[in-house]
Order: sequence, then C-alpha cells, then structure tokens
Amino acid sequence: MDSTLLLVTIISLLYKESLCEGRENSAELTKKIIKTIKINETLVEGDPVTEILTSLRATAIWMIGNPPGYRYEKTSFLQRIRLNTLKDESMYRAIESCALLDTVDLTPVIASINSDINTLREYERMINIQEAMYKAYREICFSNSDTISEKIEKSKNFLSELEPFLYTAERSHAIVSEIDYDDEEALASLFRETLDEISGEGVMRLGWQAYNRMCGYNGGYRRGEMILAGALQHHWKSGLAIANFRQIPYYNKPYMINPNKKPCVVRITCENELKNDNMEVYKSVYEMVYGTEIDITKLKEGEFDEKEAARFIKEALSRNGYTIKMYRVDPSLFTFHELFNLIDQLEAAGYEIHFMEVDYVAMMNTAGCFMGAQGSQFRDLFRRIRNKTTRHLITFLTPHQLSPDAKELERQGVDNFIQRVVNKGYYDSCKGLDQEVDLEIALHKVTVGDETFLEFGRGKHRGLISPTPERDKYFVMKFEKIGPIPDDIHGRDLSRKRVGAATSAEGGANAWWDR
Repeated sequence: MDSTLLLVTIISLLYKESLCEGRENSAELTKKIIKTIKINETLVEGDPVTEILTSLRATAIWMIGNPPGYRYEKTSFLQRIRLNTLKDESMYRAIESCALLDTVDLTPVIASINSDINTLREYERMINIQEAMYKAYREICFSNSDTISEKIEKSKNFLSELEPFLYTAERSHAIVSEIDYDDEEALASLFRETLDEISGEGVMRLGWQAYNRMCGYNGGYRRGEMILAGALQHHWKSGLAIANFRQIPYYNKPYMINPNKKPCVVRITCENELKNDNMEVYKSVYEMVYGTEIDITKLKEGEFDEKEAARFIKEALSRNGYTIKMYRVDPSLFTFHELFNLIDQLEAAGYEIHFMEVDYVAMMNTAGCFMGAQGSQFRDLFRRIRNKTTRHLITFLTPHQLSPDAKELERQGVDNFIQRVVNKGYYDSCKGLDQEVDLEIALHKVTVGDETFLEFGRGKHRGLISPTPERDKYFVMKFEKIGPIPDDIHGRDLSRKRVGAATSAEGGANAWWDR
C-alpha cells in the first residue's frame, strides 16, 4: 500500500474517531502501521515528496500520542495539514474532507471509520504474512547444516505460524446475510420480512391474470428473483421480455427500499437494434391503451408524429414514477464485469433498479467464468449474475434457447410439448441452468388453422412458502391482431386451459375439435 495513502488514512481515521465521544481510538493499530512506513530521506534535499511525507508522518505520530477522547480544534488542525502538504492541493483536500463531516448524524462517520480500520488491518495482515515468509525463507534456505527432516520440520512450523494470518476477523464477503438466534429483535425482523412477502409488498405484477397466478401466492415477480424464460427459436422469448419490460412500470407503483432513490426498469439487448425494440414497445402500449392496431410496415412519412409518439410512450411508462432505460450492447465485449459496472453506475447515479432484463445472457462474453465441463461457463455466468442481482434486490429476467433435444421433440409432434420440457433441463449450451435461477418459465407457440396460441408452463420456483396449485402452472393465451397478446389484468380473464379452448372468462370450454 502506498505510504502517502497510509498516512492520509491514519490521520483521517484518528480525526474521525475524535468526533465520536466516548469511543476508543485506534492508537495501537496505527502505531504498528506507522513503524512500517519507510521514507527515503536520502533523496535530493528539498524534494517536496520527502518533505510532505516526513511532515505527515510527524503529524500522525503526534495524533497517536494524544489520549483517547482528545478533541481537535478544526481550524488549527487544518492549518497544520496545510503546512504539511505544502502545495499538494489534492492531498490536502483528501484529509480536509474528514474535518468537514457532519457531526449531527454520526452514522456515516462511523461507517467511514470502520472502512478505514478494515483497510489498515488488511495492510497489517499483509505485512505479517510477508514477515513470516521472510523469516521462514531465511531459516530454511540459509541454514546449510540442517538435515532434510529438519528443513521439513521448519516448513511445518512455518505453516502453523502462517495459519492465523490466512483468516481475517472481518465478515466474509461471501456471506450475504446471517441470523443469530440470541438476537430476538433480528429474529422478529426476519418474521416481519416473511409477512411482508406474503402481503405482496414489492411484488411486481404482470399484465396477464393467469401469468400472475402462475407466479404463486404473491401474484407476480418478487424483488431479487432471477427468471429464465425458455423456448425454441421464434417462439416469443424476446416477446415475453419486451412485454414484461412495459408491463412492470405500467401496472405497478414502485415499492422503494430507499425512498431517496429513483425507481428504474432496465432492458439490455444483445442482438436487437434499439429502434426496433423501442417501436415494438410503443406499438404494444399504444394498441393496449387505444385498442387500435398499428401496422408498422404501412407507416408513411407524414402519418406518424415522432414527437407525439415520444411523449406518449414516456408518459405511459413513467406514469407510476419509474425511469425507463434501454441499452444495446456488443455481446462479444459485454462480460459480467460490464453488467455489474452498469448496475453500480446506475445505483451511484441515484437509481434503485427494480427490474432488469438481458436479451440474452447466453450471448454475453463469458470471460472470467469457470471453464470446466461443457456448458459450465454459462452456468457460472448465470450464478454470478444471480448473486449480484439478488443482493441488490433486482428482479432479473433473461430468455434462453431450448436445446436440439427439445427441437427433436417438436419434430416428432409430441403431445403436451410444454409438459415434456418443463423441469427437464432442455436448455441449449447447459442442461443445468435451471439450478441457478429462481423461476423457470417455458413458452411454446402452436398454430391451429388461422389462429396462433402461446402455451405457458412453469417449472421450479425457489423460495415459495406455500406451493402453487398445479392448475395454475399451465395456461394458454391467444395471439390477436391487437396486442399481440392483450393484457387482461383489469378486465376479463383471457387465458385458456388448452389450445383452442374458450377463455376462462367464457367458462373455459374445450376446443371445438375436442368436444
């Protein structure tokens, strides 16, 4: 770790600790650290870097020597730092920021103190490991009189001495959440979370009644779920993603975890042009609102008002307060690192992402993922994305192609195709993808005469407190000229029990050829 950064961290830490009345300071820790900071004093006299480091080190030693509870007078402290840092404005500002903290609410101050302490402890741990290794290297390599057995014994002792430094007392980054049964308030809070989930708070409802029933007692997507929508080629996978993208902001009032942020819905496409996806979203929302078909292929110049269309779609999808964002990415360059960076950037900009979809995750570059058996990199990619989005309470959806084995089932003309593939791992590239997601949806288009239907089937649904009735795990919707699959959340239930059957609102009678 850079000596300058160490000194700035030590001085800032000791100052911030002085703001917290009754708190012990980190004098012992910083005293150990300061001894490891070497300043090259053999440089040319008057070298500004050496002068600054020497002065800051003297200030840090002075602060370490002050008793716990010592309170620094801000003006004189900053004057001292100004003299220490000479004309290095950036270094002065780095330390000045700690003196400008708001002391009314100490919560962010304490969080910053803990962060600094963790940084210094990590540095201390690194120094301890290095010293242990140097010591072992000298004893094992430069003791020519030792026998082989003696060198082996010294090596074993070295490993025993090193072991305490290999584990840190800080919380493991792998732990997402925890519960201590001795903490009754924490237990009560966990029960409240369960009741909140059952109550439907934060659930995002979709535009079809049967689809919401298929999602279980919640009646929609839960925050933090990862949804996998599987289908054969040209069986409306992207259609479902676009439908969800417009339905969530249109039908749901944002349930905010952080009320100071702005709710956001994000679509990322790896193959479609933004102009095409945007027109598809506009067409489906317009037809839903006005009940009038838009034939995009027949639009002519002068018949379409671009500004009015922009105003309409913006107002429709932001009517409940959501910010809508859509991205087109180059899948050969788009890794999970790029995805996580985008999430972090949006959150840093003040957004709380409620729903995100990537069309398709399987097209993303798998650089950095585990490479083992066939398809393992895709499974690792899905696992990494789910771990990230779950922690951030982002509901995440991606379509995925079904495998050639599923295509063969279709060629054979099997009955009940959806029931044959759901929960069976019929996924292209990796059969085990369903093990990495929370909710599994299967889609399949069926054409009978001049009519086309879309079958929906539900596979696994992780984390449900009570099971979903089997009758709700399968339904059929019909493609219409307007829609293309009309929303029915606020009207008659347009789902069907079988392809060609009457709608549920009409009693759900069997198809005419099956009576």
